[in-house]
Amino acid sequence: MQDQPNRDLAGPLDPDVAAGAVLGLLVTELPGLQTVDELSRKLTGLSGNPRRARIQVEDALADLIAHGLVHRLEEFVIASQAGIRGFGLTG
Repeated sequence: MQDQPNRDLAGPLDPDVAAGAVLGLLVTELPGLQTVDELSRKLTGLSGNPRRARIQVEDALADLIAHGLVHRLEEFVIASQAGIRGFGLTG
């Protein structure tokens, strides 16, 4: 039991790591229109906390949208052409 970390005590992801994870999900794993809830569920596994994951997804999306890498329409998001191209060059 001691070998398994307590997921509730897992710290928040670095903002750049969270933004990269969100963009990566939008480009590779979940191409097309996705909900913020779906992204949050996917990232819960990384942060270990559903509330924290939702906040990190919202923060990451704000950063990605500000840089033109993601488009948002209410609860739906999609990677922009710039986001897809940029991820392809770095991912």
